[in-house]
Amino acid sequence: MAPTVIVQSLLDKLQFDFAAFEEEKSKAKAVTASDPAKDAILGGETLPSWYTGETKQLLGILLPKDRAQSWITGEQESWMVYVHGNKEPQNAELLRLSAAVATLIDAPQSNTEHIYQLGFFCGLHRMRDNGKRQIIDMMTSLSAQLLKMVLDRKVDIDLTRVEAELIKDGTFSEVLLASAFFAYVVSQLPEGSVVHCAVDNFLDYWNDKQPYDNDFEFVFSQLLRIVQAGEKVHTKLLLTCKTNGGQLDSLWGTKDKEKHVVDVDHPIWERS
Repeated sequence: MAPTVIVQSLLDKLQFDFAAFEEEKSKAKAVTASDPAKDAILGGETLPSWYTGETKQLLGILLPKDRAQSWITGEQESWMVYVHGNKEPQNAELLRLSAAVATLIDAPQSNTEHIYQLGFFCGLHRMRDNGKRQIIDMMTSLSAQLLKMVLDRKVDIDLTRVEAELIKDGTFSEVLLASAFFAYVVSQLPEGSVVHCAVDNFLDYWNDKQPYDNDFEFVFSQLLRIVQAGEKVHTKLLLTCKTNGGQLDSLWGTKDKEKHVVDVDHPIWERS
């Protein structure tokens, strides 16, 4: 089959609801657009001259200035930023954080054909019946978003091997396959591609009753490996957590954290 046919086949099997995704993104972005405390949220900081408008200001509340510029310009480099707070936020404050993440993945850029912006945020953590989505749903969402960009841009990548092997019965059968599939698609993007991935409230998937939950640990490790493999394809990963989230400290080695992770204690709710 032609590459585009295979990509479309994979998208059909994933059965991802893009309309719901865009709806939740619009809802999240609207929170900040209508928020009278917007100036307090932004903290009144002096931002670099290349920041213009609300969208780029929102970027500044999530990332250190050098990382923010890297995101806006689509620089070919790989890194992970982990944003957390030191206290339990209120619901309104969580909505502001989700709004910033939702806006971030739509940040305007020039020459965007090599940039793939992915996100998982806000209402996407819940199903329409209010049931909680699992971490496998997050990986399915990221894969579907990436495949749709590949299809829309007519990017020629070979997914023949995974088309039959990794997806069965219309969905991923387990987290390992979902994570491996996402990593494989990223690795097959054209050389020089940059993947921007923002996941809001990542620790929502941490199971307090099972602190060494294999699914959570595997997905986090897989995402970190994707960042580390950034030679042909570069990946920037932003994880937000509502509290300190020391749970992650046991999952990355000291050398990995020093090289690839910028631990930013930069919560929106402590600025208002």
